Amino acid sequence: MPSLPEIAEQMRMDRDAGQLAAVATYQAQLPEQALALAAIHAHLAASLRAPPEASTGSTLEQASRSVVGLDTLTDP
Repeated sequence: MPSLPEIAEQMRMDRDAGQLAAVATYQAQLPEQALALAAIHAHLAASLRAPPEASTGSTLEQASRSVVGLDTLTDP
C-alpha cells in the first residue's frame, strides 16, 4: 500500500501531465488519510484553475520602452 507522500507525489505528477484524477481515486489507495488527500487534491486542482502569473519580463519590457528615446545614459 502506498504512503501519503507517495500518493501526493503521484497526484503532482498526474496534475503536471494534465491527468489529475478524481479525489476518490487517490483516497481509495489510502482510506485512513482521506482528509489529507482531499486537502492535497484541492490544492493541486486549484493550481490548475489559477490564472498564470505575469512574468517580471513584461514589467522590465515596459520599463525598457520608456528608455528607448534616450540617446545616452550617464551615471549621476
